[in-house]
Amino acid sequence: MAMPDLAGAGAMAAKARKILEAEIEKQILPGGVPAEQSSTYGAFSIEFALLAAFAARQQGEPFGPVFETRLVAFAGWLAAISSSGIAPSFCDDDE
Repeated sequence: MAMPDLAGAGAMAAKARKILEAEIEKQILPGGVPAEQSSTYGAFSIEFALLAAFAARQQGEPFGPVFETRLVAFAGWLAAISSSGIAPSFCDDDE
């Protein structure tokens, strides 16, 4: 998307979009829980998904409703498990 004049840019963007839409469903479960069941790993994944979502919106081609729903579900899950705005450390961040 950043280099539309690059040969094959459209095909690469379409492939990336398809991969991202499939991955959000694998990485964030319908209830918002990250598949890795780690708040920190989930946040790491969501940062990339949000960046892609913002870029797609800026181009006038937002992701589908499932993508958006998973982002919102993760935010709700994170808020539900957080105490005073601090998520508990477990799984990948349990040191």
